[in-house]
Amino acid sequence: MINIYLTGPFGAGKSSTAIELGKILDKEVIDLDEVFHSKYGSIGDYIAKKGWRKMIHASSRILRSLPTQNFIIPQPLFSTQDVHDIKESDAKFCKKNGILVLILPAKSIQECALICFERENRRNYEIKYEEVLKRLKYSIPFYKKYANIIIYDNSSPRSAAEKIKIKLKKLKLI
Repeated sequence: MINIYLTGPFGAGKSSTAIELGKILDKEVIDLDEVFHSKYGSIGDYIAKKGWRKMIHASSRILRSLPTQNFIIPQPLFSTQDVHDIKESDAKFCKKNGILVLILPAKSIQECALICFERENRRNYEIKYEEVLKRLKYSIPFYKKYANIIIYDNSSPRSAAEKIKIKLKKLKLI
């Protein structure tokens, strides 16, 4: 079996869904955020000190250093146009080494932005709604073209994981 990369905006539920999907499929989860935290500290602090692009670049380096066989890896590929080059390369890397699953909490970009904004601010990322909306207006259409599977779910990580399992079965990947 190959890697399953879960992507979506910050606050979309990638990490929680990955844990549930790991239980369902009996696969190990490698959480990129946790690897980032152990290597560099808080993502919010890193962005404040070094900037968005350097955080995206560090995250990309971590992604490429992870094993490429039989893991579930939540990976925030979302960004703005200023880091398009890095994120496009990351999306291609994920597709080459596995299945890329896009998780969104709603079909509407505005609703996604509101949900993700509220979740991000619970983590003390101190980001403005307008910034989240701008990022999602650019990122959602961009990454839809790379995703093998798109899941819309805001009910629970377990529900999103079950939807992913159904889609993986339809594609004969499990």
